[in-house]
Amino acid sequence: MTTPDLAALQAEVTTEFPNFSIVQKNTSKLMKFIAVFLTAMFMTDFVTTINDTMYVPSIWETWSEQERCVILRHERIHMRQARRLTFPLFGFLYLCVFFPIGLAYFRAKFEMEAYAESLAAMKDYGATYADSGTRDWLLSMFTSNAYGWMWPFPSSINVWFDATVAALEA
Repeated sequence: MTTPDLAALQAEVTTEFPNFSIVQKNTSKLMKFIAVFLTAMFMTDFVTTINDTMYVPSIWETWSEQERCVILRHERIHMRQARRLTFPLFGFLYLCVFFPIGLAYFRAKFEMEAYAESLAAMKDYGATYADSGTRDWLLSMFTSNAYGWMWPFPSSINVWFDATVAALEA
């Protein structure tokens, strides 16, 4: 178990992504524009990363250092995905293929990779990660409006969760 150190993790991310920044969503014209098309939760509950900028809700500073480190590790995975595929291709696959709502194969695939890192971070920091509460929360991320009902197959999310936890515990 390691102690979460947000400053050190931010320094690591900045070394890997020199233009990395964290911006409050409520100060960003882009985020305000996007929010017009999405639910209010977009601005208040979710972190959004575009290129090397992580847009955070105004409550970001109230979250524990452990929570912020878990989220930053998750979002770094998305930055790596975008770099690997190029930002335009990543954005297209994430937002459009196959459908924007209801069956977003690549969004689910990208989020599985990022949430696997979230689970690894939770384990690293001594947080509970292998329980039914975490499973239920992740299942809701994939099958609810949180990400536009991106994956309508809860059984495959349960299989993925079990395999990810087993790999972390091996």
